[in-house]
Amino acid sequence: MLRTGFLPVAVVILLLFLPGNVYSSRGELPVMEIIPGVETYPLSQHVGYSIEPTPPLAPEFLISDESDFLFDLNQSEYLSFGLTSNVYWLKIKFHNISTISEWMLELGYPQLDHVSVFVVYPGRGIMAMQSGDMLNLSNRPLGNRHIVIPLSFPQGEIKTVLVRVYHQANMIVPINLYSFDQFEKKNGLETLFLGIVFGMVLLGLLYSVWLFWQYRRGVFLFHCMFIISIGSYIASLNGLPAEWLWGSLPEMNNIQYFSSVFLCVFFSTQFSRAFLESDIWVPKLDRLLAVGAYITVFLAIMPFFLPGMILATLAFTAAPSLVVLATIVGVWTWKKGNPNGKLYLLSMLVLFITIFMMLFSALNLFPAGRWVNYQLQVALIVEVIVFTTALGFVNLNTVPTIEELLKKNALIMGTNPGQQKILNSISSLANPTQSKNFQLKISTLGGFEAWHDLNQVNFGSRGSSKPLLLLKSIISLGPQNIPENLLGESIWPDSDGDLVKGSLKTNLFRLRKIIGFDAISHSGGQVSLDTGYCWIDSEVFENQVRRLLHTGKMNPEDYQQVLALYHGEFLAGEDHPTFIQKRARLKQSYMECVCKLASSHMQKGEHEQAMELYNTGIRKEPQLEVFYQGLMRCCLETEDWAGGIQVYQNLAGVLESNLETQPSGESVRLLMALKKQQASA
Repeated sequence: MLRTGFLPVAVVILLLFLPGNVYSSRGELPVMEIIPGVETYPLSQHVGYSIEPTPPLAPEFLISDESDFLFDLNQSEYLSFGLTSNVYWLKIKFHNISTISEWMLELGYPQLDHVSVFVVYPGRGIMAMQSGDMLNLSNRPLGNRHIVIPLSFPQGEIKTVLVRVYHQANMIVPINLYSFDQFEKKNGLETLFLGIVFGMVLLGLLYSVWLFWQYRRGVFLFHCMFIISIGSYIASLNGLPAEWLWGSLPEMNNIQYFSSVFLCVFFSTQFSRAFLESDIWVPKLDRLLAVGAYITVFLAIMPFFLPGMILATLAFTAAPSLVVLATIVGVWTWKKGNPNGKLYLLSMLVLFITIFMMLFSALNLFPAGRWVNYQLQVALIVEVIVFTTALGFVNLNTVPTIEELLKKNALIMGTNPGQQKILNSISSLANPTQSKNFQLKISTLGGFEAWHDLNQVNFGSRGSSKPLLLLKSIISLGPQNIPENLLGESIWPDSDGDLVKGSLKTNLFRLRKIIGFDAISHSGGQVSLDTGYCWIDSEVFENQVRRLLHTGKMNPEDYQQVLALYHGEFLAGEDHPTFIQKRARLKQSYMECVCKLASSHMQKGEHEQAMELYNTGIRKEPQLEVFYQGLMRCCLETEDWAGGIQVYQNLAGVLESNLETQPSGESVRLLMALKKQQASA
């Protein structure tokens, strides 16, 4: 399975040694006729080509007819030499029988590094003109993003044009001859095409930014960056940076090109991981995918240091490998029941085809024809549209609840006690809290745990770290509109005011970095937790108890749902003074709810339900005497005298060992009543 992901590596290494897709025959080069009425000439099948020998031959010899035997005539539809670092000489002969004498020779691949054009002009000898991606735009014969050389062909003359091309990467040479009017018309059509392309990129980006703004989830951010990387790649492929950004820094053109390729791969991989939630469904493959992604982000800075040939080899190795691996991950998660898997694979099909089009084009295995400059761009735009549509469909129409996310995670990874505790708490409430998509879930009843999305929050190795203590203090004192001086004094009671304020600011930043910057606000001298971002079991419990006791309605189901939230005392086992008041308040609320619901059951003669409530209360709060008293009353009603006496003995043991005290007078009275009934029976 894993070897499949690296199959493209072997393919690339083997194919790098294959010759380019250039078919040729050697002999005298033909003369291309420039005829009246035709103003555009594709020249690929009229070009003779030759690798520069060592030592190089002089242009004066190569441009002469005597050197024709050195050149092979290209007979394929387009001229491409694949991944190469060779220097190529191109030779074309023209016979102009039209009335147009001024022409534009265009090499329509803006990435070509160095291009030299040699033409013989009577009385002036051989004129040499320099162009290419590594030359400042102002120093080119024509300040155009393409490599364009103006030529003069007087009517009736036969003229030879010699072109020297050097490019350390995928050398594609779409060579064409245009009249000035046709060149302007072609430029206008290309501008329109690029306008449509970048318009669609911009629309996809704006939509993804809106999704990210609405939901604040990493998958949207990765998709935004993926679209930006594609836009940067298309811009550099068309030579736009040389025209608009790096005119005086030509080396930046190649740097942007290769960096964009690696960043496209990185962000598409990260998007795939987030979209498929592969860390949940296939954690081992996810780790492998993550390693590949981080390698590509490292490679994104290598264009500053490595030559183009090495970068091209790395790009055409990394991209197909990660695409294949991402496809395997998509198939695997789909087979395991991931609802996003099928849609992802349909979307991934476009990217799969696009990447391998790029690979086969580079290796001259893909017959791109004269549209080689446009096919990849169209495929990439289709990719943006498909992935954007898929992302919007999944996340706008099927936004999962926290309950669904936790249930899914429990099914995939096995039930984690902390997650199950929060899941049970959320599931116990049939109110709007159940459907809110909280980013942070905090459990404080029966102990402390925090989960961000589906991952447990790590506060560091020390349980008493200040950010963690700060979060617990905010929950204890608020969690909203807490004066910063009160909060600071609760954590640093022995420090002066300025030091407290500085420490509070520092640790608030550290806390926000851990749990999310949107979780906490700090303004106007007050600190608040965002209750739309954070779900806190103690707050939900207290609010629901307050609602139940305020309404006075006795609906057992409502009480059961609220009581299910209480898993134990607030921040159990922690004795910080800030926690004590809230702990006592929550304990009192829990006791009132249990007693009220149990009394209701007893009035209806439902003693078993009442006893179950009291026993549950004792398990969660073993030191609350009122629960033992309730059990003893139930035993009196059900004539279980021995059971009631045992309850008293249990109470006495707990109070003696934990509080070093004795049961109250009410408990003693109930004990005497039980013993009296037992004796009379």
